[in-house]
Amino acid sequence: VSYAANLTQTPFPAEPVHTYAPRFIRCLNAKVFHMQIAFTTLFIFLIFELQGCQRLGSSPKQKQAVPFVYGGSFVESEHPIARSTVALISEADDLTGHALVEGSGTIIAKNVVVGAAHTCIQFSSRFVHVGVNLPDQEPWTSFDDSKKYPSVRVIKNCIPHPEYNAEAAHAEDQNKDPINDIALFFVESLPENAVPAFVAAPQSSSPKEVTIAGFGAFEDQFPVDPREGMKTYGLRAVDTFVTQIFKNSFQFQDGPNPGKGSCQGDSGGSVYVRSLESHEYVLIGIPVNGPECNKGIGYNTDIRPFVSWIERTAGVSLKSIKL
Repeated sequence: VSYAANLTQTPFPAEPVHTYAPRFIRCLNAKVFHMQIAFTTLFIFLIFELQGCQRLGSSPKQKQAVPFVYGGSFVESEHPIARSTVALISEADDLTGHALVEGSGTIIAKNVVVGAAHTCIQFSSRFVHVGVNLPDQEPWTSFDDSKKYPSVRVIKNCIPHPEYNAEAAHAEDQNKDPINDIALFFVESLPENAVPAFVAAPQSSSPKEVTIAGFGAFEDQFPVDPREGMKTYGLRAVDTFVTQIFKNSFQFQDGPNPGKGSCQGDSGGSVYVRSLESHEYVLIGIPVNGPECNKGIGYNTDIRPFVSWIERTAGVSLKSIKL
């Protein structure tokens, strides 16, 4: 018996047409179910994204999300550097009646603040402010009233380094001659929350990663309008790295690190390095110069060669740490 005969005599039973309809419906239902899952997942994702954008864009309390011109963030009042880095403030401006932020500085001893020599010589800073937020000054009032402005103290005088070289500070080659852009500001007293910073000992090793802090300009305020000096909102800090040590000019360079560094108003501020042993923030430099803010390049006075001059001039013993 041939296979042909078998196929002829006992053909395969034909599958009824109606059995295909349930299979098609089951397949369609599965496709619809999968699409529902996909759309639901996408909808939930979009909701979370929109909520996140709203939190970052509309909440003024989230200071960590607010950048300044070099990608840093506002310093919280509990942070150690908030008690050492200060703002140098002028008398009330004749045009607006408001004081101006003319630079920054660092408390290094009782009643002594270290800053930039060019700030001491070129400006007439009269007050030191301690705290992360600048005081809300009423127009044409003076900060002399310590009861009304408890975070502000009067500057008695400032002493620039006797060999400060302004011409070398603006030279194209920042490592040609000694610049010595450093000065001491003396105040009558300091607020209770003020704490002198640790200072890098002369024998300390050169830094690689640093934290720059100051009351200078930031992104939505650049270029700076001098009448807007008190609207810098407060102390900010940014982490960056050191690329060159200038032994001839007693400086070091941070960057190039586009988007991160110092700007106008940060002159005389703080360049800290973190001690690996004690984890303290140790002052190792002072921001003093640089090209345009968005270049991410800054020149800083290296404080290590000036420790003996500071102690001799101010008559103090610094809290020094060897790094």
